[in-house]
Amino acid sequence: GIGDLSKIIFSPCYNHRLQNAFKKTYRENLLFKKMVNKVNKLAIFLRKPTQVKALKKICPEPIVTRWQYIFNITFFIQNNIECINRIISLEESNVYEIDFDLEFFLEILHPIRSPTLVLSQNKCCLCDVYPIISAVIEQYKELKLKFNEENHKQVINALIKNIKHYTLTS
Repeated sequence: GIGDLSKIIFSPCYNHRLQNAFKKTYRENLLFKKMVNKVNKLAIFLRKPTQVKALKKICPEPIVTRWQYIFNITFFIQNNIECINRIISLEESNVYEIDFDLEFFLEILHPIRSPTLVLSQNKCCLCDVYPIISAVIEQYKELKLKFNEENHKQVINALIKNIKHYTLTS
């Protein structure tokens, strides 16, 4: 009468472990930290009533070290980039300028998007975690081949190292 025992051994804590890997990378890698801070600062700016009126949409609320929110904000920025650039150009300072590689930033957040959705369900068994996390790491290794800049590779290497540290080797 217990039912499927696999539901007892599910793995939501691995989402927390991925979050810890993100936060550790945020603390250790200056470029990554600058990109995250820039996205958060821009999100706060875009949530002001005058910007919401111009965008006709509300930017997702930032939570500094929660990568899922940062992913949603970055995706929002990418989808509304033309209007956001017009709004920024009207500002007197360049504080809100998008002066980092937005495409790169989205690409490095994307590999942990799907696993987070899978790992948060109570249907994901503990035995599925290793293959899922291994696939994430492989995606990051492939991304390293796509980007030529050394500082981009350093961010990816830091993510790989920290994901391994908090998941596979913990």
